[in-house]
Amino acid sequence: MRRKRNHLIPIMALIAMSLIMAGCRQNSTGQDAEDTYDYTSPHIPPFVLNMLDSADWEADTICVVDGRAFYHAYDIHYRTSVIYDDKRVYLEDPTLWCDSVSAEEKYKFDIFMTDKEMVVDFKDKKSVEEMARLDQMPPSFSRYRKDTFTGLDNKVMFSMCVDFMRSNEKHAEAVNTWLAGLVETLAVQKELEKPQHTTVPQRSITDEKDKAALARRAADGYFTMLRKELDIDLRDDIGSCFRNIYLKAWHVTGKYVTMLKYTYDYWGGAHGYYTEELVSYDPENKQEIDWDFLFRPECNEQVLNVFYPKVPANTKYKKYCSDYINRVFSEMFTLHGDNGNTEGKIEMPQPGLGEKGVVFSFQPYQLSGFPDGTFHFTIPYGELAPYLTDKAKHLLGM
Repeated sequence: MRRKRNHLIPIMALIAMSLIMAGCRQNSTGQDAEDTYDYTSPHIPPFVLNMLDSADWEADTICVVDGRAFYHAYDIHYRTSVIYDDKRVYLEDPTLWCDSVSAEEKYKFDIFMTDKEMVVDFKDKKSVEEMARLDQMPPSFSRYRKDTFTGLDNKVMFSMCVDFMRSNEKHAEAVNTWLAGLVETLAVQKELEKPQHTTVPQRSITDEKDKAALARRAADGYFTMLRKELDIDLRDDIGSCFRNIYLKAWHVTGKYVTMLKYTYDYWGGAHGYYTEELVSYDPENKQEIDWDFLFRPECNEQVLNVFYPKVPANTKYKKYCSDYINRVFSEMFTLHGDNGNTEGKIEMPQPGLGEKGVVFSFQPYQLSGFPDGTFHFTIPYGELAPYLTDKAKHLLGM
């Protein structure tokens, strides 16, 4: 049965932001500069429009400071979202969340990017530059984008955006082979299935030709799945249909690489479905870092005991969660047996290694519906140290 899907977070954020900004405009201090900007249909410069092939963008004005406007825009095919002004892009992230701190502080906004977050004051140049540093690509990586279209009137699309390690780096072959395997697996993966990376042929990625060949293979695999496995006739006028894969270099050290893995699927209907999580890789041992890699098997309950008390302190959880979601999440950790004791039966997501700790990401529908989006919880490494395997401690320099 096909899973219900929702719009991405940027849609909800932009609607809310539009209402907030409208209120700010009505309560303006009288600055002529603010009244010259259109808060609902701002200008989108060529360097934003050119980020993606054939991109269609929707944008809104965040705020105007001394005649300088800041904008939030997203591609309507959900390939990415950006914060920019007339001169540059500050942030790029598929599910970038930007929300006003309060109606009174109209220049201050919460910024959420998976496990990276801050309150940015757009009146403070240092704060704006600090925001931009949230999204600096490691110099050892370069970004490759490719959109492939097919079907009636090119309405069916496969989009690939991957940060590949530069070929002259020490672990480039291992990391890029892992990334290629992720792309090919995610290209043909059906809903409700977990990735089976070992089934993908191991192919080396050394130059631009190899990247282009990977994009073609992945796109062909996706189109074949639509035709054969899902019984979709690309000649039918079924409307737009697409799959996006985005692998972004997120946190890179000399011992491991963490990527932001984002996918989005749309097969018709009102909305699509997306996932967002951090995935980490040990290039020395050529091994993806999962729960068993990090934690000793006898310590599962202790890890949960560390994790659960951290949930209410999460910034986004505090700000957006309803009583219903709090209850659902609580029940996930309080499954009781006949003797009344906690059994600890909870399916935790795959952990990712962030800058400050281990990140657990709960996808839409795991905790709630789409409007609340993905929830990312970071547990400091030091608090999990007693439960880590020796291999994990070595990787983390403990």
